[in-house]
Amino acid sequence: MKKRSFLRLLLCTAALLTLIWIWSGRGTSFYEHADGAVGPITVNLTETSEAFKNPIMGFRPSRGVNETSFRNREYADIYKHYIKYTDLEYDATDSVQKIIDWSNKAWAGIEKRNIKVVPRVVIVYPGAGEYWPKGVPHGDAVNQWLSDELKSRLVAFIAKLGQAWDNDPRVAFVEMGLYGNWGEHHVYPLRFKDRSNQIPLSFQIALGDAYEAAFHNKKVLVRYPGTFKDYDFGIQWDSFALPDDASGGNGEIRRDTWRTQINSGEVAYNWGDQSKLGGNPDGTLSNIAHTNYVIDWIMKTHTSSLGWISDFSANNPAVSVGAKAMQKVLGYRYVLNQVTFTGNVTPGGTMNVLFQVTNKGSSPFYYNWPVEASLLKSDGSVAWKGLFQADIRDWLPGTDWNSTTRAYNEAPAVNTVNGMFTIPKSVPSGTYTLALSILDPAGWNPSVRFANTNYYMGGRTPIGKVGIGRNPTDQNLGSFASLKSDTTLGYSLESGTYNGAVGSRFSTIIVNDRALSFEAKPKIIKGVTMVPFRQIFEALGMMVEWNNATKSVLASKGNLTIKMTADSNKASVNNKEFQLTPAPFVTPESMFYVNLRFVSEAAGAKVNWDNDNKVATIKTAD
Repeated sequence: MKKRSFLRLLLCTAALLTLIWIWSGRGTSFYEHADGAVGPITVNLTETSEAFKNPIMGFRPSRGVNETSFRNREYADIYKHYIKYTDLEYDATDSVQKIIDWSNKAWAGIEKRNIKVVPRVVIVYPGAGEYWPKGVPHGDAVNQWLSDELKSRLVAFIAKLGQAWDNDPRVAFVEMGLYGNWGEHHVYPLRFKDRSNQIPLSFQIALGDAYEAAFHNKKVLVRYPGTFKDYDFGIQWDSFALPDDASGGNGEIRRDTWRTQINSGEVAYNWGDQSKLGGNPDGTLSNIAHTNYVIDWIMKTHTSSLGWISDFSANNPAVSVGAKAMQKVLGYRYVLNQVTFTGNVTPGGTMNVLFQVTNKGSSPFYYNWPVEASLLKSDGSVAWKGLFQADIRDWLPGTDWNSTTRAYNEAPAVNTVNGMFTIPKSVPSGTYTLALSILDPAGWNPSVRFANTNYYMGGRTPIGKVGIGRNPTDQNLGSFASLKSDTTLGYSLESGTYNGAVGSRFSTIIVNDRALSFEAKPKIIKGVTMVPFRQIFEALGMMVEWNNATKSVLASKGNLTIKMTADSNKASVNNKEFQLTPAPFVTPESMFYVNLRFVSEAAGAKVNWDNDNKVATIKTAD
């Protein structure tokens, strides 16, 4: 009997020690149920120090009107393409198919390199040529831009561009172009009769209306922030950071459309004061002060991509340091902070996944690309996959850039996303790797990468191990790959429909910026969020006593005492009685649920409820 008692004691001690398990080196912890099944697993992730390519952001080289290919440039997978008007249309009767055929030839194979294009169609490209369509009068360098023939021709042409490009996955966004020198909406150094050199208001209305009608899926950019004021367009600042054109950058800041519209541009090295730019890309990026000066403008204007400066010497070590620093802030930079997920999933049961992500870059991502959770087999192939109901366009960077502290005064928000997925019984029992990725809908392949050290070649971020029908055998994710070195990403011109699952949202509770991991999921009953009692009380810093006989809980902290009883609408706070609707309750699984808002506010915390995303954010006074 003594031996058996000792054995029981030993087994109980071992079970107690495994309630909380920390896997060294990966910041992974999980809770184990009394029946031995692993409960929620929480992983804290680390931001990578790497700069790397990501779609529709970063250094953006240009392909000229007479160039025939997209030259390889470090960090580049977005390219501006200057296009002769007459390559797409010469006669007014030319069809949309001519534009499609030209695009297919000029952009052949770029999807295999994960390249996206920013087309700008030009009629006049000083130093290269003029490409006037048939039937449009020209020859007078000023008045050729004022004719009704030109206006009506451009409006009709823009409609064709929309039919050809608005659903083309190769097109990142469109620069309006067309009008003026280089398609930059000016006739400088000449002037119109009103002494202006910029696109007249009548053309702004005609072209603005035409682009709004033609492009519903692609963003449109214009040259000057003082033009097209009544239109929701982004800005291409083509004298980016040049002291002589600071008014352009300040106008872009005042326009303040960056949350929904793309800001881009190029650093001009062929005119003006170059004292803060170094005279060329290498001069900028090899000098810390020059690099920081440009970065300041990037952060203030929330710019997502930049040209000309992209033509730097990648083999110059001093230049590479500056290029790396700039690439890391251009556009979005999504960093996963923490992920919590179900560790042991019953076949046919539910897997909950919750993650927190911060945008440490300068701008949002402007298209609603989906976030995917996947379960990977030991060979890396996908056993199951499903989409979150999340909108990555809402993952905004900080605001109010401070050049002294080199940080946003208003730090970027921590975004919380959750998904509840049903894992089919057809998924065999075993251990799988949970991975997260952001997909390009053109082919539904991983494309946007998270800026974390956890990375597998091919675009997925591994999080931890999940057991299907069992506990996971381990939490060893193997070796990680370099984000910068991965050249395997691409997309498809034939997208089709997604062939995985779609998850649903579940209620998420965040206390002092930390998402809580509940042993059982929160419930919403008659509009009131109910949660398992122990985790919420302990998150609020309270000591908890459970009385199983009376099915009541007593929570205390300092001179505060809260008492709640199952199936009773009465609760007491320091012996003062309060009415509750609904009443706390015990589930058939013996889980005691309490009223989230009542408990939090009784403890002196402030509660904010986001009904769209089913997220409760709680801030305590201390």
